[in-house]
Amino acid sequence: MSSLPSISIMSHKADHASLRLSSNINSLPPLSVGEIVEAEIVRNLTDTTVLVELKGKRIEAYSPVGRRSGERITMRVDQVRPSIVLRLMNQQASTATATADHHIVTYRSNPAALVDSLLNLGRIFSGNIPGELFHHIGAENVKTIQTMLSSLILSGSTSGSDFFKNFLLTLGFFMENQLGDACRKRFGKMKAIRGATNNIKGLLTRIIDKIQAINKHDGHPGMERLIWASDSSIKAIESLQIMNAALHEQEQKFLFQIPIAFPDGTGMAEIFMKYDDNSKQNRGHKKIWTLHCLLSMDALGEITVEARIEESRVRCKIYCGDESVRTFIQHHVDEIRERLSTLGYDIASVGCFVRTETGKTREQWVSLPNLEDHDSVNVVV
Repeated sequence: MSSLPSISIMSHKADHASLRLSSNINSLPPLSVGEIVEAEIVRNLTDTTVLVELKGKRIEAYSPVGRRSGERITMRVDQVRPSIVLRLMNQQASTATATADHHIVTYRSNPAALVDSLLNLGRIFSGNIPGELFHHIGAENVKTIQTMLSSLILSGSTSGSDFFKNFLLTLGFFMENQLGDACRKRFGKMKAIRGATNNIKGLLTRIIDKIQAINKHDGHPGMERLIWASDSSIKAIESLQIMNAALHEQEQKFLFQIPIAFPDGTGMAEIFMKYDDNSKQNRGHKKIWTLHCLLSMDALGEITVEARIEESRVRCKIYCGDESVRTFIQHHVDEIRERLSTLGYDIASVGCFVRTETGKTREQWVSLPNLEDHDSVNVVV
């Protein structure tokens, strides 16, 4: 049997090997770079040798540091060639990584979860909430939620230069950051904390607490449905927060999802922004943003808007699937120019083009970050 190179399990500080496995190639389970694995110390064989169970296989390991029988350790596979290196993760880092991975899996399974959950929440709060349940939630909270949810949908009545900023604030996108600032205040701390949680995420959290305080044996109709809808919305917001923290750290990208009111119903715009300050062409240290807006519309199909913004100068290209849609959009190009000029932008170019590979462009921008190289994602940042 051919032997593998030394297999090391390093400490998370990477200053020394805390476990070293030596075994043949047939006795080791398959491992891939970035994988998070758990192992259990079965027993001590000698003063410096332990028996480790990894993925259902028992392997002897050299350990200069004493280990307890039954101890479970979490590791990340750093490399598999020319030697196999497994790095120990502290409990806080492994928990944070698992949480971040969970949020990315949640987003991948349903990219439209945020908009879907907000629309569902709107239907519940605009309907008839049973009287006693309404009393526990509070009329003022119900009215505030209704107002906030309406303000999150981009329409003729909500559009404006501050919509995007207000959208993120109302959603609770910066709540943790604002709470951190509030807790550091010496004066007016409680008022600052109330202000930091005055958003959809904070209000839904308080509503869930109020509802769960009700004796479940009372059997209030609609209670479980409201808890589920509120919790789903909070989780969707948190998944998008985690996604943006990872995207920004790795690629200086941001991803936002906005409900848009169309004549045939409410749709969704996925907006990707990339900050190109480190671009080779950016020798004059200009603020340069690349923006991609992906729209799915029943009448017009898939639409992609690509814009490059250098300081206040804008170049905009709109891509659609066929010539008839291009003709329709081209008739509105002058209106787009006028709107952008009203917002203070200098228009370099605006045009509409047919591109049948819209789906491929979409896949490129929706590609998500891999968190294998990250111990945690700090959503407060």
